Amino acid sequence: MRNSRPVRNALRIIGLVAVSCSAHAQPLGNSTPAAPSFPDLMAPEKSFAAPSLRNCPCSQQNANILAKRGENATLALESLYRQIEEFSHPTTRSLLWTKQRNLESDELIQESIDAGRDPAPPDGTGPATAAPAVPNSLGFTNGGDCKITISVSSPCLAEILRLHEEVHRRACKKFFDSNYNFTVIDYRAKMRMVDYLNEHVEAYSAEIRAIGEQARYWVATRCTF
Repeated sequence: MRNSRPVRNALRIIGLVAVSCSAHAQPLGNSTPAAPSFPDLMAPEKSFAAPSLRNCPCSQQNANILAKRGENATLALESLYRQIEEFSHPTTRSLLWTKQRNLESDELIQESIDAGRDPAPPDGTGPATAAPAVPNSLGFTNGGDCKITISVSSPCLAEILRLHEEVHRRACKKFFDSNYNFTVIDYRAKMRMVDYLNEHVEAYSAEIRAIGEQARYWVATRCTF
């Protein structure tokens, strides 16, 4: 019998994107990038003839991955915007990125994700947030050679993570292309912490945008199994 759960999961993903975009509609300061445009995804003229994530075909497993990753990215943005506000203060906005500050930022993001997860319902019939938790950090961009490493077996999740890391890779490459005389082991070492946080916002926003478009594609194509 055909199951409508993937469509319900897709609609939930759309809801997560809507919450994220409405929560962060007003940038904090001139340097903060705008959140992904949710109304654009919902516009009637928007075409969903092709999936935005080609490695995420309609399946229960991929529905769970998209919904969980969409939720995690939304919660990560909430943490990042709080951190941006903290590092936008006159006494902190000139502070540079360090490995320790980066670690502390990642810990705050993970705390936000852990605190925001929905518990699994006892009957196992709840929304996609009842799926096994998707770890927050499974991708990595080397700040010295700009190479991306993805450490997951799921092609769907790997594609989402690569979109995220591609934002960091482009920033890394841009720095070294423009500053080839610099002898630094990590492009972030010359960045203000607030600028790196804004870059991280852009990376999570890239995930949310692709996940939302994939969810709309599933709805438009009557994704069932």
